Amino acid sequence: MLARLVVSCAGQLAEFEPEDVYDLKLAVTEAATNVVRHTTVDSFQIEYKILPGTVEITVIDKGGGFDVKELTEEPSEHGGFGLAVIRSLVDEVILDSLGAGTRLKMIRRATPTGCAPEA
Repeated sequence: MLARLVVSCAGQLAEFEPEDVYDLKLAVTEAATNVVRHTTVDSFQIEYKILPGTVEITVIDKGGGFDVKELTEEPSEHGGFGLAVIRSLVDEVILDSLGAGTRLKMIRRATPTGCAPEA
């Protein structure tokens, strides 16, 4: 809940539309859920960076890590659904996982306003 509250404030500070804030909240929830489901760590870290029109969220754990090369863009019977959801909610995903943990960086840019199609 705290992560969702902080990301909501970050989105508002970056002047995001409510829909963009909602997507960020879902992405950070999914990232935190992945840490809880797939690691055995007692804690993990979430960093927020707010830039004009952009929010960067990095989730860091000190778990065992995994081979990022084994992941594909499509979920399979071995998982990957959470990452697919995250990719659909943010503009850019950077995933690094070494033997000493995982770092997932999510970048979301604000949806430009006033870009509605002409009638």
